[in-house]
Amino acid sequence: IRQAGWHLLHMINDTLDLSRIESGHIDLTRNALDVGDLVAASVALLADSAEKRGVRVDAQLSAGARAVIGDATRVKQILTNLLSNAIKYNHGGGRVTVSSRQADAGMVAIEVSDTGAGMNPTQLSQLFQPFNRLGREGGSVEGTGIGLVISLRLAELMGGTLYARSSLGRGSTFTLELPRGA
Repeated sequence: IRQAGWHLLHMINDTLDLSRIESGHIDLTRNALDVGDLVAASVALLADSAEKRGVRVDAQLSAGARAVIGDATRVKQILTNLLSNAIKYNHGGGRVTVSSRQADAGMVAIEVSDTGAGMNPTQLSQLFQPFNRLGREGGSVEGTGIGLVISLRLAELMGGTLYARSSLGRGSTFTLELPRGA
């Protein structure tokens, strides 16, 4: 009952977040942020989940790509969502890697890669549709199907983007690009 209650609360909060974003009623404070600090905080939030699933999480951040401009709470929300998905949709003994690199046009790319099941091209093309769980609704992994939609919209509101690439049976990589900070 407790787990179902927490799941319902999470669904309600996600739906409210999406509603605020879509209506333009979300306040963002843009500051220079340390990518290492944001990654460390997000990994710490999910350490128990990763341990329970037997998934190892590593960070490999480039020295030249350690600062971004964005809202600290919302960047952490995006990273936590990406890491949570990478852990949930991985296999026991799997691996998640968070890396950063300089991208084009004054951007920093933060990548979250996993060794999970991956997605086929059809699933990948439907990835950022609200409430679409890509055929995994009947599985054991909980979710609402809107976390990635929220993450994409937040990235865009901060002047960035979010995209994915995936190979069925080999895992997925989600790339968050945000303006480079000083």
